[in-house]
Amino acid sequence: MIQVCPLSLALPDVSQLPVILAIGFAVVFGTIGAKVFQRMRVPQVVGYIAIGLVLGQSGLKVISEQTVRQLLPFNYLALGIIGFMIGGELKR
Repeated sequence: MIQVCPLSLALPDVSQLPVILAIGFAVVFGTIGAKVFQRMRVPQVVGYIAIGLVLGQSGLKVISEQTVRQLLPFNYLALGIIGFMIGGELKR
């Protein structure tokens, strides 16, 4: 007899999220994280990184490894934008 954990029935299978929905989660929560860190006088890029850790494979696994591989070209674009943002934050 196979036993099913009652908790697994209550939680949706987030590993199968469509790519567009995963991008939406990343954008919305990344923006929120950036604003929270900005209010603490920490560069916004730290908020993006923190939210990425929470949503990615290191945290809640909302964004699967397969989705990350599918979005690899966008990852390079995002890294370029983050590099420009860090450069804009630097002060003498």
